[in-house]
Amino acid sequence: MSITLNIQPELEKQIKWYAANEGIDIDSYLSKMIERQFQMPRIDATEAALLEAINLGISNDDWERYSTLKEKRDAETLTLEEYEELIEISDQIEIANVERIKNLIKLSQYRNISLDALMLELGIKAA
Repeated sequence: MSITLNIQPELEKQIKWYAANEGIDIDSYLSKMIERQFQMPRIDATEAALLEAINLGISNDDWERYSTLKEKRDAETLTLEEYEELIEISDQIEIANVERIKNLIKLSQYRNISLDALMLELGIKAA
């Protein structure tokens, strides 16, 4: 069966890049992605643990406090104690991001796909 899609040039460029990164042609890459989309997820304990670890981060309260402190910093009304708190939360965010990346790499290796393909599959955009 043949299907024709009209897509934006930027999306086409991304698809070509991901296909090349996987070392396969575009048709094979898209077929593989569509098959994955419609397959029932079969997640074993290892994948479940990695996905859970990937989704960990700082608490919503910490994110709200971080946002408040950044606003105060930008308005130049931050106290020394608040500055130290902002640094501490920033450090926590960096540590959580490093752990997230480590677990993304582990999951991509476990699934035997590239990190970029995994991030695309999970809907994670690079900064």
